[in-house]
Amino acid sequence: MPFISHNNKVVIEFKNYVNTVGKSLDVLSEVFLRYIQNPKKIEEFINPVHKYEAEADDIKDKIEQELFRGSLLPDAREDIFNIISSYDSIPDVAQKILEFFAVQSIRIPEQFTVQLKELFVKSIDSAKKLNNAAHYLLSDLNKTKSMLECIDVIESQVDHLERDLVLNIFNAHINLSKKLFLREFVSKIAQVSDEAAHVADRMLIFCIKNKA
Repeated sequence: MPFISHNNKVVIEFKNYVNTVGKSLDVLSEVFLRYIQNPKKIEEFINPVHKYEAEADDIKDKIEQELFRGSLLPDAREDIFNIISSYDSIPDVAQKILEFFAVQSIRIPEQFTVQLKELFVKSIDSAKKLNNAAHYLLSDLNKTKSMLECIDVIESQVDHLERDLVLNIFNAHINLSKKLFLREFVSKIAQVSDEAAHVADRMLIFCIKNKA
């Protein structure tokens, strides 16, 4: 039985929001692969990611307006407002990563590409799994909770990959400026997983509070 009617405007717009965040992650994934191959050929992707971030902000505003109109119970309104506010950090991080790529345009040493790809795939996977779970947040709390349980595990894996990669970077025979660039690069990629885990925690609390 759905937690909230599927015709509720908050439910409809929340799913639109999740879909839009998913699109920004898809574009970021394509940008990352292109950047690894050639850091000077990503300009065409800047506008699409910015567009999805702007769309997500517009949908977030619509959801907040619906919440303030009192379409849900007060506790649920506050929880959903906090979830959507924290969720907004994910498209924001995607945009910041893209801007970092565009400004730096530094070729990645081949010795780090395999580890960087592994880190990126894991970090993005946590956000995509969050998105998959979020589709059911306002309709099936048990399913949402079950789908969210893997995200903390993925975050731990990302943290481990991040530490190993940073250690390898600073042990490498490359100049300090490139080491610092690579460390920041790694940190920004891992931040996607950090933000996904933070949102997942809020969603889990929501599921526990509202479970019948």
